[in-house]
Order: sequence, then C-alpha cells, then structure tokens
Amino acid sequence: PSSGFIELLFDDSCEGWTVQPLVEPCRLYQDDIDRFDEATYPLPPSCLVSVHGSPDAVPTLHYSVPLVGVAEPVTLCVDRKLQLEKDVLEVIASHKATFEKEKDRGIAESMKKLYESLKKQSILAKEKQELSERLLALIKEQELPKQQGPDDKEEQELKSELQETKAILDIYISKQQEQKAVEETLKTDIYLKDKTIADLVQEKSQLSKEMSQLLEEISELKTEKENDFTSKLKEINSNNEKILSRQEEIQTKSQDLMTILTDSDRIISELFVKTEETEKDFDEQLQKDDRAEKQRQLQENISTALSVQQESMKEGSDLMQELSENNDLLENVIESSKYLQKKHTTCTYAGLVYYEEHGVENLVTFTAVRKLDALLEFIKKKHPQAKLGPHVYFRIASPDGFVELDFNAPQDEPFTGWSIEPHTTPCRLYQRDIYNFGDKDYSLPPSCLVSVYGSPDAVPTLLYSVPLVGVADPVTLHIHVSRRNTPIAVGAASAGSSTQSVKRERGFDIKTAKQKIKQVMIENHSDFADILESSLKEIANKLFEAKIVTQQVQRSPTYDAIAYSFLAIMNLFDSKSDLEKHCVKYLEALSSVGGQVEFAANLLREKWTAALEGTLQFEQSVKRVDDNI
Repeated sequence: PSSGFIELLFDDSCEGWTVQPLVEPCRLYQDDIDRFDEATYPLPPSCLVSVHGSPDAVPTLHYSVPLVGVAEPVTLCVDRKLQLEKDVLEVIASHKATFEKEKDRGIAESMKKLYESLKKQSILAKEKQELSERLLALIKEQELPKQQGPDDKEEQELKSELQETKAILDIYISKQQEQKAVEETLKTDIYLKDKTIADLVQEKSQLSKEMSQLLEEISELKTEKENDFTSKLKEINSNNEKILSRQEEIQTKSQDLMTILTDSDRIISELFVKTEETEKDFDEQLQKDDRAEKQRQLQENISTALSVQQESMKEGSDLMQELSENNDLLENVIESSKYLQKKHTTCTYAGLVYYEEHGVENLVTFTAVRKLDALLEFIKKKHPQAKLGPHVYFRIASPDGFVELDFNAPQDEPFTGWSIEPHTTPCRLYQRDIYNFGDKDYSLPPSCLVSVYGSPDAVPTLLYSVPLVGVADPVTLHIHVSRRNTPIAVGAASAGSSTQSVKRERGFDIKTAKQKIKQVMIENHSDFADILESSLKEIANKLFEAKIVTQQVQRSPTYDAIAYSFLAIMNLFDSKSDLEKHCVKYLEALSSVGGQVEFAANLLREKWTAALEGTLQFEQSVKRVDDNI
C-alpha cells in the first residue's frame, strides 16, 4: 500500500562493533519517499546509523541488515574498517587539543594584558607619591622665613623646578587616563566574552528544548501515520466488502433476470395459446354473446401481457447495462495486463560486467539496462577507472520478474584460493528497476557488487562461471580475474633482476632454493593449515615477536596471511646465510608453541632439508640466529 514503510532490522551479532540507529524503529515511509523533490520535501527520507568499533574489534565489519516491508527479500551489507574509526577519533582528539590550546592562549593573553596594566598602574602610583612628596617639600621651603635676601638665581631655579613638577604631574594624569581607558577596554572585553558564553549556554538550552520538541513531534507524526494507515486499511477493507456485496447483488439480479425472462416467455406462450383458444371460443359463441364484449376482453389480455413483458425487459436491460459496465472494466484490466505482459516479456535487456581495484581485492559489478549506450555513458562518468568486461543480451522469462546471479553453480575451472563474496543476498536485478533506469526516480542502474580476493597461493587465473536465473534463454557470465603480485614481491624481484638474474653464494643457487621452499609449503598447504588452525593466535604472537608478521596479521591471524608474510620477507633475501636465518626463525617460532604445532614445524624442517638436499642447515637454535643477526 501507498502508506507502507521500509524498516531496517539490527541485531547484536557483530563482535566488538556497535551498530546503533539514532531513531528507532528505523523506518522510511513510502509517503515520504514519494514526496521527495517536492517544494515542501527538499531532503530525502533517511535512517542515520552510528557505527563504532572498539580497539579489540575484528578489523573489518561485514554487517547484514535485512529490509522489512519490501515485496521481495533484500539484505543490505554495512562494510567498515577499524582503521577508519581510529582516524575519526584521532581527528576529534586533534580538534579538541587545538581548541584547548586556543582557549588557554586567549586566557593567557588576557591575563598578560591585565598584569601589565596593573604593573603600569603600580609604577604610576609610585611616581605620583614621589612627586607629591617633592611638591610638599618645595612648598615647605617656600614658607620658611627668609633670613637672607632672596637670590634671583635661586628663585629662578625654584620656578624651573616647579614647572618641571607641573609637567610631570600632567604626564602622570595623562598616563592615569590611558590606564583607565585600558581597564575599561578589558572590562568591556570580559563582559562581552561572559555575555557570549551566556548566550551560547542559552542557545544550547534552547536547542535541547527544540530537539526534545522535534522528537515529540516525530513520535506524534509516527503515531498519526500509523493511525492513518490503520484507518485507510480499514476503509479499503470496507470498500472491498462493499464491492464484494455489490457483486453478489449483481449476480443475484442476473439470476432473477434470467428467471423473469424465462417466466416472460412462458407467459407469452400461454397468452398466445389462450388467445387462440379465445378466438376459437369467440367464433363458436359469436351467435350467443356480444362480439364487442369478447373483443374488449381480448384487447385487455393482450395489453396486460405486453405490459408485463415491457416491465421485465426494462428491468433486465438495467441489469444487463450494469453487468456490461463491470465486464468492460474487467476486460480493460485484462487487456492492460496482457499488453504489459507482452511488452515486458518481449523486451531485450543488455547486461554488462566491469572491474575495479580496491586495495588487495577486485570489485566486480554486474548491471543491466534497456539501452547499452546510456549505461556506457554512466560508467564513463561515474567509474572512469573501471575496466569493461563483455556484455550480454537477455530477456526475462516472467512478467515483473527478475534476473538472479547463481554463485553456487558447478565450475569447470579450478578456483582454489579465491574468495567470491556478493555484497547483497539474494543477488537480483528486478525487471521494473532495469526498465525504469533513466527516469526521474531511477538515476542509478540496478547492479550487483561482488568482492573477489585471491590468496597468495591461489591459482594464477580465476575463470568463475555465474549462470543467470530467471531469463528466457540460458545465459552465463564469466568472472575473469588474474592474481596480482604484491608490492613486496615486485620490489624484491626488480631489485634482484637489476643486480643479477640468478644470485649464487659459493655455487649455491638461491633462486632455486626459494622456489623449493615455496613449493614445499604449497604442496602441504591444506595439511599445515588444518594443524595450525587451532593455535593461530599463539603462532601469530610468536611470529610478531620474531618480526615476521605485521601487527594487523597478529590481531586477525589466518594461515594464508602468515604463510604470505613469511614468503614475502623471504623474497627480499639474496644470500644463503640470510635465507637460512629467516627459515630457522620461522621454524623456531612455530616450535615454541608446542604440541601439534611443534610437530608440524619439525615435519616442515625435514621436508625443506630433503627438498634442498641438505644445502641449508635448519637445526640452529633461536639464540644462535639472534646472535648472528
């Protein structure tokens, strides 16, 4: 129905991660979706979800969120990496530290200005006191009786000193006025800052009130929409009941019409029989009775029969008109359905596969549209780095159906070591979405995104068959991806090739030795992986201490990642002694775990020794290796 909604369901199945919607229940109502782009609805409806990973969470989050309220099952996948969460925390901490520094700096500057002002005021007060004392001393000297006649020179000096004192007093008064102006400025600044803080606190309080009001309004709107939906649903059910009741009345009237028509025919037949009998009686008794009276009775019988027939025909005509209108509507619906069915079943769509690189994995996207040119233009604009694969044409078997990618089909080519994971399940493209691409509400083509990752020991080339389900004629896609060399291996190979194609140490072929070590690990991959599976955490800790694996591998260890780290570092060595030390460090780290892992390490040591025919010594202890390094 038009008043329905889509709801996102969340659970607690993500280890170390917190996935929390900010509004519960997390729903998008169809009315809000339909009204987007109108003047009163400039923003699309959305569900805001907070995703946070703790420090001990798994590095990568693959969190499935099923959609409730949709016609066909759809599941979204939230993909997050822990490093992103740490980056956000670092940015927040950086901004917080910057804000604290700016705040402390402003306070320090204000305190410095105030301190300097007080210092100047103290100096001026001291100068004022000294001038006052000097002035009093001069006044006292003038009031003393003159025992001797005043000397003109002394009087001149006294006048000069009085003028200097007056100038100093004027300077003091000017400085005091300046000091008062500075104090007033500081008081004004402090007042403005206090007022700003008070305004911010008031604004925060106002925003809190508005937020609570908005939450209440949202709750009321939800309740109102749910009530409207319930009332509309009841109204629709009531209308459906009325329609069914009306149809039953029409059927009843139709049956009554048939009965009336049947009775009318029977009455007319009886009437004509009686008319013939009356005519015979009239002829027979023409001599006995009045002919005019008989004729009048005959006319009355005929008029009665005709009026009954006309009334029956009128009522039947009304019923037939009503039935005809309903039949016309039904025929229009049937014709429209047949037209749409014919239109969709005969429409041919174009499907395309394109590839993108994302870190160590490949992203494979399958999409389909009506017009291939529009799709190519979209990919060129939105995905300029994508590599295009082959395109196919297909027709969907059923009206309003879908095309689905089947990843569980039997394979003709080996795919050992490869991981193929679709981002949505089921991986479907619906016909209405394919058909409507390019319209106002369908700006993006429907697509299925697939992550493809190859481990270091995977087969070099992946050719994975993916049949299309739901199409009229059989169609199969092929995911074609080659294993990519790692940067470490490439750097090591280029460094080796720039020096020598084959490096030797006293007749020792190090390139061949590396190949044999790697070959032994590949041949025994599954056996060693099964043995080491139960102790991966302890093994990763030991190898991290030996500086063979990274911290990321230590946190989320797998046998493939551990073996890849060992081989990647091995490719860097170009001397027999360094290669020997690296292998011994690896074996000793495994042996220190004990149990089955120690047995596997001893077995690997024996296989390496046999493959290299004793050219490398793997019996050294960890202490000896560390001393040599």
